[in-house]
Amino acid sequence: MTSKLKNKIKQFNSKKDILNSKNTPIVESFDVRLANVINSNKKISERIIGYIPYDLQFTMCKFIGKSNKPAQITPLEKAVVGILLLDENSTFNEIGNILGLDVQHDNAEKKLLHDAIENMRNFGALEGDESYLCLTPKGRIFAEKGERPDTYSGTFEIFIDEKRLSFPHLKDCLKTDKISKLDKSEEINLSIEQIKSIAEVQATNMHFPKSRYILESAEWEVGYNANYKIYVCFIQSIRDNSIRTIVYDDYTQLIISELSDLIDSEAEWKNNLLEQCITLDCENKSVEVVENTITKSEEQEAAEHSLLLQEDEQLYETEQLPAGNPLNSAETTKTNLSNANSKSKLRKKALYDSIAFEAEIQNIFKVDEPDEIWLLSPWIKNHAFISSRGPLIEKFLQNGGKIFISYSHPEKNDIIMVDDEAASRIEQLDKQYQNFFYAELPNFHTKNVIEIRGEQCILFTGSFNVLSFYISENQTQVRREEMALAHYQVANKKYNEFLKEFSEVYTNRAKKEILNITDNEILSYKNERLNYFRRFDSLKEVILPFDDLLDEKRLEAEMKLLRIQIKNIQTEINKYVNSGSISFSKKHSIENDIKQVEMRIAEVIFDSITISEFEQAKNSLNNIMVKNIFDGNKFRTEKTSIKQNNNNNNNNNNKIVASKPYKNEELPHSSNKPLILKKKTK
Repeated sequence: MTSKLKNKIKQFNSKKDILNSKNTPIVESFDVRLANVINSNKKISERIIGYIPYDLQFTMCKFIGKSNKPAQITPLEKAVVGILLLDENSTFNEIGNILGLDVQHDNAEKKLLHDAIENMRNFGALEGDESYLCLTPKGRIFAEKGERPDTYSGTFEIFIDEKRLSFPHLKDCLKTDKISKLDKSEEINLSIEQIKSIAEVQATNMHFPKSRYILESAEWEVGYNANYKIYVCFIQSIRDNSIRTIVYDDYTQLIISELSDLIDSEAEWKNNLLEQCITLDCENKSVEVVENTITKSEEQEAAEHSLLLQEDEQLYETEQLPAGNPLNSAETTKTNLSNANSKSKLRKKALYDSIAFEAEIQNIFKVDEPDEIWLLSPWIKNHAFISSRGPLIEKFLQNGGKIFISYSHPEKNDIIMVDDEAASRIEQLDKQYQNFFYAELPNFHTKNVIEIRGEQCILFTGSFNVLSFYISENQTQVRREEMALAHYQVANKKYNEFLKEFSEVYTNRAKKEILNITDNEILSYKNERLNYFRRFDSLKEVILPFDDLLDEKRLEAEMKLLRIQIKNIQTEINKYVNSGSISFSKKHSIENDIKQVEMRIAEVIFDSITISEFEQAKNSLNNIMVKNIFDGNKFRTEKTSIKQNNNNNNNNNNKIVASKPYKNEELPHSSNKPLILKKKTK
């Protein structure tokens, strides 16, 4: 081997080691990182016209706050505030009479009510004396939930842009460990309401009205001027030359959507940044400024038209191309048909007549494999639902998909919107399939079909009553019904509207259910259909009141069952108190029951009387004598027993003893001799 060849092999091996080294990281440049993120967040028809680094300036404000949070109250206190919530005000004696307490003659009951009112007064929930009691504004907020305000103090920090006090999301947008803290700031003059609006997003531990955390006061402690480096990118559409901004954070390598929207919403701020970007590029000689009147070259026109066709094809495949788009040409349609075998995207026509849409319904159920199908029709008729739609629906449910059907509330009482047999089949589907949803919605006449697969949302809307009309194979005359493909933005909006309406229906049904079930059932209550709607953040406010009610009912059931268990333990202990003794195993069993009760008592609030009685029962159990198997005072040997018997016989000599009387048929040794007194002799 020549030395020249050896050197080449050595050079190759050294390069190979570098490529395979795990300790050699691949570092992307800033431009590459920026381009990767922006390209994944812009449309094909958009282009980056420039970006500018920007120091976002704000103030880090630290406050000492005083807040109120909800705390549980006793049943008696809850009853008191409930009375005041209804009557606005009352007297001590009137409240006692309503509660059935003899506060004028029974000192114990008077003290019980007095202590409850004093507790609520100390918490700031009540005000006034015994002749006039009412709720404070603070108490009224919590009284509606059966709670009391619990005051606490703490420090909290919020980020403020003095020019944009209405923007509360600043802190959530930034990576806090990358913030540059500068010099101390002078105190910013803010009202408590302004602080609340920002703290509700940035300091929810001090102010979050949805959970009844209410900030009462905030005292300025310290503030620091700070900045955070971001990049503002400008994107232009070649369709209409409109410009929008995208804010890029290189620390997280993510888009900050909230700041992007904020800059877009402030035209003056956006124009100033764009002007700076253009000026900076011109100074760096990286762009050439041309007049708007200059005609585009043929090559540029062709390139832009190609981009628009490419984007329209992509939008058409994902059902985001508006109906009637001029670029929806025969050429584009041909391109779409060439990719018809692809299963990753759903393709739909812009307009359907009755026959075409009947075929499309079959495709939706049998070919498309969607996750959800929504059938929204004012009427449901037997012939359409039972003969055609029902079998498709049940098969789809058995394969794991979700079905949502709705019908309209009748405009008049004598109008039937759902035929009897169809209604019966709907009830059967509801009982058998947890992935089936149905609802009667407020009066509507629109006819809609929604298909959901992954992130794709497709809406057909028109005059085709999908649950009351269908095309059979033998039909020769067909009504001229049409269905059109809606714009993807309209589809998403309608889908969210229907989601909310259905969630309201199922929340109300769940409320009725938990009001009519036993205590044991309420403790184990689950609602799989309602859990489906919990996945959507936009529906949390709809379901939250139900969750509060469910928690309240569970607490009531837990307390009721716990009282029954305590009563049973007391009864059992009293039984052994009366007998004077208890076995070790039984005592151990009762002690285990007591431990379980004590653990559950720690989780709920009980009145002092019940707890006192429970403690007395525990003490009684400890005072009961345990029966031992080997008791030294009672143990005797067989010889000791015989000797004792002989001594007893000697002591009984010359004593007259009367035998136990027997009935004639029970005389011992079958003797019929009359009963006599015997004199014992030695």
